[in-house]
Amino acid sequence: MKKRIGIIGLGRMGFRHVEAVRNAGHELVALHDVYPDAFGFTQEPGLRALAQPSLEAFFAAAPDLVVVATTAPSHLPQVRAGLAHGVTRFVVEKPVTSNPADALAMQRAAQEAGARIIVNHGRRYFKAYQSVRDGLSGSARMGDLRMIAITQGAGGLGCLGVHYLDLCNFLFKAKPTEVFATLTTPDGANPRGAEFNDPGGTALLMYPGGRRGVVEMGDDVGVLGQIELRFEFGVIRIVDESRPWTLMARKAEVRERPKSFYGAPMEEIPFPDFSILSVIDAAAAAHADALADGPAVSGVDIAVDGMQILAACHLSHARGRPVALPLADADMAIPLHIP
Repeated sequence: MKKRIGIIGLGRMGFRHVEAVRNAGHELVALHDVYPDAFGFTQEPGLRALAQPSLEAFFAAAPDLVVVATTAPSHLPQVRAGLAHGVTRFVVEKPVTSNPADALAMQRAAQEAGARIIVNHGRRYFKAYQSVRDGLSGSARMGDLRMIAITQGAGGLGCLGVHYLDLCNFLFKAKPTEVFATLTTPDGANPRGAEFNDPGGTALLMYPGGRRGVVEMGDDVGVLGQIELRFEFGVIRIVDESRPWTLMARKAEVRERPKSFYGAPMEEIPFPDFSILSVIDAAAAAHADALADGPAVSGVDIAVDGMQILAACHLSHARGRPVALPLADADMAIPLHIP
């Protein structure tokens, strides 16, 4: 069914949401950005006809769904403004807020208003990752997924890294119990504004049962991101998410040999039903998630979990030791100057 959608924030991601709205056949009814020359307006000047000078004017257009695609500090105030105007369906870009306390406040505000908030952790909509989580992990051929290693390089643990922190949670169907991290120093000012400081670093996430995730995003490395998913009897190596993945597994006759059996014969297996979504398709999936009425795929609750992991990374670096999760109440409001 065709819905009326409004977008706050016309930067690069906001402009992708414009394309996602159109691709899905919905109606774009209002736009708002404090910058008259925001990226989306410069790319497509005709969008200025939908630009509203204030949030009041924006909400007066009565959108069925509001997409919040600004920087993190403004997300909670904009959602609260939408709730006050009767909006009950939102898609909020990641990172959802500037600290876990604000993320929790957003979650509670949504619960009190009976609203549905989806946070755009787009990999949750990728069929390939869903197949790993719900099909390959625990299968006789691969065994349990035990370790996730993600090497991305510069991009910030807050702005880009939260996607990977959430991916670990999604694939393990769990939340970490402990985080140890060291942070690095960004090379120059943050491109989204001098008020932001979003360091990269290396994070070790420990999950129940000894499972673990390693997210490496050092600011001194600029390379194509790679992901390795290690199972009991096999491995998936992802050099480029958009191209078919490589799946290697032990041959059946040596599957039960000790894990330390060096040189166990492996066989390459085509990844079943491989497909991947574009960033725009993932945004459209988030819109559909927000407009649906069943269980959320990427609800605000999972974003609260991700913000706690991110905050734990900063706390671990400052304290020089692992940090247990969930965070203590006193640590929930840690200021994270992330965009």
